[in-house]
Amino acid sequence: MLLTKIVRDSILDGPGCRYTIFVKGCNLRCEWCHNPETQLLEQEVFTYEQFCIQCGLCLTAIGTNLPQKQMPIRIKDAADPRYFKCVDICPTGALSFAGKEYTIDWLLNDLLKYQLIYKQTNGGLTISGGEPLLSGDFSYELCRRVKASGIHTAIDTSGTLSWETVARFLPVVDLWLYDIKHTDDPAVQSALNIANFKKLINQNTEIWVRIPIIPGYNDNKSIWKEMARLIVAAGEKVTRIDLLPFHPYAAPKYTALRRHYKFGDRREETETIAKLAKSVFVSYLPKERVSMGKTMVHG
Repeated sequence: MLLTKIVRDSILDGPGCRYTIFVKGCNLRCEWCHNPETQLLEQEVFTYEQFCIQCGLCLTAIGTNLPQKQMPIRIKDAADPRYFKCVDICPTGALSFAGKEYTIDWLLNDLLKYQLIYKQTNGGLTISGGEPLLSGDFSYELCRRVKASGIHTAIDTSGTLSWETVARFLPVVDLWLYDIKHTDDPAVQSALNIANFKKLINQNTEIWVRIPIIPGYNDNKSIWKEMARLIVAAGEKVTRIDLLPFHPYAAPKYTALRRHYKFGDRREETETIAKLAKSVFVSYLPKERVSMGKTMVHG
Protein backbone atom coordinates (compact mmCIF):
# COMPACT_ATOMS: atom_id res chain seq x y z
CA MET A 1 0.00 0.00 0.00
CA LEU A 2 1.17 3.53 -0.73
CA LEU A 3 1.50 5.58 2.46
CA THR A 4 2.32 9.28 2.55
CA LYS A 5 3.44 9.37 6.16
CA ILE A 6 4.02 7.32 9.32
CA VAL A 7 3.85 9.02 12.73
CA ARG A 8 5.02 6.74 15.52
CA ASP A 9 4.24 9.08 18.42
CA SER A 10 0.99 10.83 17.51
CA ILE A 11 -1.19 12.22 20.29
CA LEU A 12 -3.72 13.72 17.86
CA ASP A 13 -5.37 10.66 16.33
CA GLY A 14 -7.08 8.90 19.18
CA PRO A 15 -6.29 8.09 22.83
CA GLY A 16 -2.76 7.65 24.14
CA CYS A 17 0.37 7.53 22.02
CA ARG A 18 -0.41 6.21 18.56
CA TYR A 19 1.19 4.70 15.50
CA THR A 20 -0.63 6.66 12.77
CA ILE A 21 -0.30 5.89 9.09
CA PHE A 22 -1.73 7.92 6.20
CA VAL A 23 -2.91 5.80 3.27
CA LYS A 24 -3.10 7.14 -0.25
CA GLY A 25 -6.48 7.27 -1.95
CA CYS A 26 -9.74 9.05 -1.17
CA ASN A 27 -13.19 9.02 -2.73
CA LEU A 28 -13.78 12.70 -1.85
CA ARG A 29 -12.15 15.87 -3.18
CA CYS A 30 -12.71 18.39 -0.41
CA GLU A 31 -11.53 21.81 -1.56
CA TRP A 32 -9.97 22.56 1.85
CA CYS A 33 -8.16 19.21 2.13
CA HIS A 34 -4.98 19.56 4.16
CA ASN A 35 -3.45 16.39 2.69
CA PRO A 36 -3.96 16.66 -1.09
CA GLU A 37 -1.19 14.10 -1.64
CA THR A 38 -3.50 11.44 -0.14
CA GLN A 39 -6.35 11.98 -2.62
CA LEU A 40 -5.15 9.90 -5.58
CA LEU A 41 -4.55 6.17 -5.26
CA GLU A 42 -1.55 6.29 -7.59
CA GLN A 43 1.94 7.60 -6.97
CA GLU A 44 2.64 11.32 -7.46
CA VAL A 45 5.71 13.55 -7.45
CA PHE A 46 6.18 16.77 -5.50
CA THR A 47 8.15 19.51 -7.26
CA TYR A 48 9.87 21.92 -4.87
CA GLU A 49 11.54 24.43 -7.16
CA GLN A 50 13.28 26.23 -4.29
CA PHE A 51 15.51 23.17 -3.80
CA CYS A 52 16.55 22.87 -7.46
CA ILE A 53 20.26 23.51 -8.15
CA GLN A 54 19.85 23.36 -11.95
CA CYS A 55 22.04 20.24 -12.24
CA GLY A 56 20.13 18.91 -15.25
CA LEU A 57 20.01 15.28 -14.09
CA CYS A 58 16.23 15.17 -14.41
CA LEU A 59 16.46 16.27 -18.05
CA THR A 60 18.99 13.55 -18.74
CA ALA A 61 16.80 10.92 -17.10
CA ILE A 62 13.60 11.86 -18.86
CA GLY A 63 14.98 12.89 -22.25
CA THR A 64 15.06 16.31 -23.87
CA ASN A 65 11.97 16.06 -26.05
CA LEU A 66 9.70 17.88 -23.61
CA PRO A 67 8.20 21.22 -24.65
CA GLN A 68 9.56 22.95 -21.55
CA LYS A 69 13.23 22.39 -20.80
CA GLN A 70 13.63 24.36 -17.59
CA MET A 71 14.66 22.64 -14.42
CA PRO A 72 13.32 21.03 -12.39
CA ILE A 73 11.12 19.11 -14.79
CA ARG A 74 7.62 20.57 -14.87
CA ILE A 75 5.02 18.12 -16.11
CA LYS A 76 1.43 19.22 -15.57
CA ASP A 77 0.25 15.92 -14.08
CA ALA A 78 2.08 15.01 -10.86
CA ALA A 79 1.07 11.38 -11.38
CA ASP A 80 2.72 11.18 -14.83
CA PRO A 81 5.07 8.15 -14.69
CA ARG A 82 7.68 10.04 -16.73
CA TYR A 83 8.47 11.84 -13.51
CA PHE A 84 9.31 8.75 -11.52
CA LYS A 85 12.73 8.02 -13.04
CA CYS A 86 13.83 11.53 -12.06
CA VAL A 87 13.16 11.25 -8.34
CA ASP A 88 15.93 8.87 -7.33
CA ILE A 89 18.62 10.87 -9.12
CA CYS A 90 17.54 14.27 -7.83
CA PRO A 91 20.31 15.21 -5.36
CA THR A 92 18.39 17.84 -3.39
CA GLY A 93 14.83 16.55 -3.04
CA ALA A 94 13.46 19.11 -5.48
CA LEU A 95 11.60 16.12 -6.92
CA SER A 96 10.24 13.65 -4.38
CA PHE A 97 7.59 10.95 -4.24
CA ALA A 98 4.36 11.74 -2.40
CA GLY A 99 4.05 8.17 -1.16
CA LYS A 100 6.08 5.06 -0.40
CA GLU A 101 5.03 1.43 -0.61
CA TYR A 102 4.82 -0.61 2.60
CA THR A 103 3.70 -4.16 3.32
CA ILE A 104 1.51 -5.22 6.21
CA ASP A 105 4.33 -7.39 7.57
CA TRP A 106 6.76 -4.46 7.62
CA LEU A 107 4.29 -2.14 9.34
CA LEU A 108 3.30 -4.72 11.94
CA ASN A 109 6.93 -5.46 12.78
CA ASP A 110 7.70 -1.74 13.02
CA LEU A 111 4.69 -1.05 15.24
CA LEU A 112 5.50 -3.92 17.59
CA LYS A 113 8.89 -2.36 18.34
CA TYR A 114 6.96 0.28 20.31
CA GLN A 115 4.10 -1.86 21.60
CA LEU A 116 5.01 -1.30 25.26
CA ILE A 117 4.51 2.45 24.85
CA TYR A 118 1.20 2.01 23.04
CA LYS A 119 -0.14 -0.42 25.63
CA GLN A 120 1.02 1.61 28.64
CA THR A 121 -0.58 4.81 27.30
CA ASN A 122 -3.76 3.08 26.08
CA GLY A 123 -2.72 4.06 22.58
CA GLY A 124 -2.39 1.95 19.47
CA LEU A 125 -2.78 2.01 15.71
CA THR A 126 -4.70 4.66 13.78
CA ILE A 127 -5.18 4.40 10.03
CA SER A 128 -5.86 7.80 8.48
CA GLY A 129 -5.50 9.19 5.00
CA GLY A 130 -6.98 9.61 2.52
CA GLU A 131 -9.81 7.19 3.19
CA PRO A 132 -8.68 3.99 4.98
CA LEU A 133 -11.84 2.08 4.08
CA LEU A 134 -11.05 2.62 0.39
CA SER A 135 -7.91 0.50 0.75
CA GLY A 136 -10.11 -2.41 1.76
CA ASP A 137 -8.12 -5.58 2.37
CA PHE A 138 -4.96 -3.70 3.40
CA SER A 139 -6.56 -1.66 6.19
CA TYR A 140 -8.72 -4.55 7.34
CA GLU A 141 -5.86 -7.04 7.57
CA LEU A 142 -3.54 -4.57 9.32
CA CYS A 143 -6.23 -3.78 11.90
CA ARG A 144 -6.98 -7.46 12.37
CA ARG A 145 -3.38 -8.39 13.02
CA VAL A 146 -2.71 -5.41 15.30
CA LYS A 147 -5.85 -6.10 17.33
CA ALA A 148 -4.87 -9.76 17.58
CA SER A 149 -1.61 -8.56 19.16
CA GLY A 150 -3.62 -6.91 21.93
CA ILE A 151 -3.21 -3.35 20.65
CA HIS A 152 -6.02 -0.80 20.27
CA THR A 153 -7.11 0.06 16.71
CA ALA A 154 -8.76 3.16 15.24
CA ILE A 155 -9.93 4.22 11.79
CA ASP A 156 -10.25 7.85 10.68
CA THR A 157 -13.00 7.82 8.06
CA SER A 158 -15.38 10.08 6.17
CA GLY A 159 -18.02 7.35 6.36
CA THR A 160 -18.93 7.82 2.70
CA LEU A 161 -18.54 4.30 1.36
CA SER A 162 -21.25 1.65 1.42
CA TRP A 163 -22.52 0.42 4.77
CA GLU A 164 -21.34 -3.07 3.83
CA THR A 165 -17.80 -1.67 3.56
CA VAL A 166 -18.07 0.05 6.94
CA ALA A 167 -19.66 -2.97 8.65
CA ARG A 168 -16.88 -5.28 7.50
CA PHE A 169 -14.46 -3.38 9.77
CA LEU A 170 -16.58 -3.58 12.92
CA PRO A 171 -14.85 -6.70 14.35
CA VAL A 172 -11.34 -5.22 13.94
CA VAL A 173 -11.80 -1.53 14.87
CA ASP A 174 -12.02 -0.39 18.51
CA LEU A 175 -12.55 3.34 17.82
CA TRP A 176 -14.05 5.20 14.90
CA LEU A 177 -12.80 8.73 14.25
CA TYR A 178 -15.83 9.75 12.22
CA ASP A 179 -15.78 12.93 10.13
CA ILE A 180 -18.95 14.96 9.75
CA LYS A 181 -18.27 17.89 7.44
CA HIS A 182 -21.77 19.10 6.58
CA THR A 183 -25.37 18.03 6.98
CA ASP A 184 -26.56 18.73 3.42
CA ASP A 185 -23.84 18.80 0.78
CA PRO A 186 -23.72 16.22 -2.04
CA ALA A 187 -20.05 17.09 -2.69
CA VAL A 188 -19.09 15.41 0.59
CA GLN A 189 -21.91 12.82 0.35
CA SER A 190 -23.63 14.12 3.49
CA ALA A 191 -26.65 11.87 3.07
CA LEU A 192 -24.55 8.68 3.01
CA ASN A 193 -22.26 10.02 5.76
CA ILE A 194 -25.20 10.60 8.11
CA ALA A 195 -27.00 7.38 7.16
CA ASN A 196 -23.88 5.35 7.98
CA PHE A 197 -23.40 7.31 11.21
CA LYS A 198 -26.92 6.41 12.35
CA LYS A 199 -26.19 2.75 11.66
CA LEU A 200 -22.78 2.88 13.33
CA ILE A 201 -24.16 4.20 16.62
CA ASN A 202 -26.28 1.06 16.89
CA GLN A 203 -23.19 -1.14 16.88
CA ASN A 204 -21.00 -2.20 19.79
CA THR A 205 -18.27 0.36 19.22
CA GLU A 206 -16.91 3.74 20.35
CA ILE A 207 -17.02 6.88 18.19
CA TRP A 208 -15.21 10.20 18.23
CA VAL A 209 -16.84 12.70 15.88
CA ARG A 210 -14.45 15.06 14.10
CA ILE A 211 -15.81 18.26 12.58
CA PRO A 212 -13.58 20.53 10.49
CA ILE A 213 -14.64 24.17 10.86
CA ILE A 214 -14.18 25.62 7.35
CA PRO A 215 -14.58 29.38 6.70
CA GLY A 216 -17.23 30.08 4.10
CA TYR A 217 -18.34 26.45 4.04
CA ASN A 218 -19.77 25.18 7.31
CA ASP A 219 -19.09 28.12 9.65
CA ASN A 220 -22.78 28.51 10.24
CA LYS A 221 -24.68 28.23 13.52
CA SER A 222 -27.62 26.47 11.91
CA ILE A 223 -25.31 23.75 10.53
CA TRP A 224 -23.57 23.40 13.90
CA LYS A 225 -26.92 23.01 15.63
CA GLU A 226 -27.99 20.29 13.19
CA MET A 227 -24.72 18.46 13.81
CA ALA A 228 -25.09 18.83 17.57
CA ARG A 229 -28.63 17.43 17.51
CA LEU A 230 -27.41 14.49 15.41
CA ILE A 231 -24.71 13.74 17.98
CA VAL A 232 -27.09 14.14 20.94
CA ALA A 233 -29.36 11.53 19.35
CA ALA A 234 -26.39 9.14 19.23
CA GLY A 235 -26.29 9.00 23.01
CA GLU A 236 -23.25 7.60 24.82
CA LYS A 237 -21.76 5.95 21.73
CA VAL A 238 -20.09 9.27 20.84
CA THR A 239 -17.63 9.84 23.65
CA ARG A 240 -15.85 12.87 22.19
CA ILE A 241 -16.36 15.65 19.63
CA ASP A 242 -13.28 17.29 18.10
CA LEU A 243 -13.77 20.68 16.44
CA LEU A 244 -10.84 21.18 14.06
CA PRO A 245 -9.99 24.79 13.11
CA PHE A 246 -8.98 25.28 9.49
CA HIS A 247 -5.51 26.62 8.66
CA PRO A 248 -4.24 27.24 5.10
CA TYR A 249 -0.89 25.56 5.73
CA ALA A 250 -1.35 23.08 2.89
CA ALA A 251 -0.74 25.71 0.18
CA PRO A 252 2.88 24.60 -0.55
CA LYS A 253 1.68 21.03 -1.12
CA TYR A 254 -0.83 22.16 -3.75
CA THR A 255 1.87 24.20 -5.47
CA ALA A 256 4.25 21.23 -5.42
CA LEU A 257 1.53 19.01 -6.95
CA ARG A 258 0.62 21.64 -9.56
CA ARG A 259 -2.93 22.02 -8.24
CA HIS A 260 -5.03 25.07 -7.46
CA TYR A 261 -5.82 25.59 -3.78
CA LYS A 262 -9.07 27.48 -3.40
CA PHE A 263 -8.48 28.11 0.30
CA GLY A 264 -4.84 29.10 0.00
CA ASP A 265 -5.41 32.80 0.66
CA ARG A 266 -7.89 32.41 3.52
CA ARG A 267 -6.71 34.28 6.60
CA GLU A 268 -9.84 34.36 8.73
CA GLU A 269 -9.62 34.14 12.49
CA THR A 270 -10.17 30.40 12.39
CA GLU A 271 -9.51 29.87 16.08
CA THR A 272 -12.18 32.46 16.88
CA ILE A 273 -14.65 30.74 14.55
CA ALA A 274 -13.93 27.37 16.17
CA LYS A 275 -14.44 28.84 19.65
CA LEU A 276 -17.84 30.14 18.50
CA ALA A 277 -18.65 26.65 17.21
CA LYS A 278 -17.64 25.16 20.54
CA SER A 279 -20.04 27.49 22.37
CA VAL A 280 -22.86 26.13 20.22
CA PHE A 281 -21.94 22.47 20.76
CA VAL A 282 -21.58 22.80 24.54
CA SER A 283 -25.10 24.21 24.68
CA TYR A 284 -26.25 20.76 23.53
CA LEU A 285 -23.56 18.46 24.95
CA PRO A 286 -21.51 18.15 28.15
CA LYS A 287 -18.54 20.49 27.77
CA GLU A 288 -16.06 17.78 28.78
CA ARG A 289 -17.00 15.87 25.61
CA VAL A 290 -16.33 18.80 23.27
CA SER A 291 -12.71 19.48 22.38
CA MET A 292 -11.23 22.14 20.11
CA GLY A 293 -8.33 20.74 18.16
CA LYS A 294 -5.02 22.55 17.90
CA THR A 295 -3.99 21.10 14.58
CA MET A 296 -4.78 21.64 10.94
CA VAL A 297 -7.78 19.90 9.44
CA HIS A 298 -6.77 16.73 7.56
CA GLY A 299 -9.62 16.98 5.09
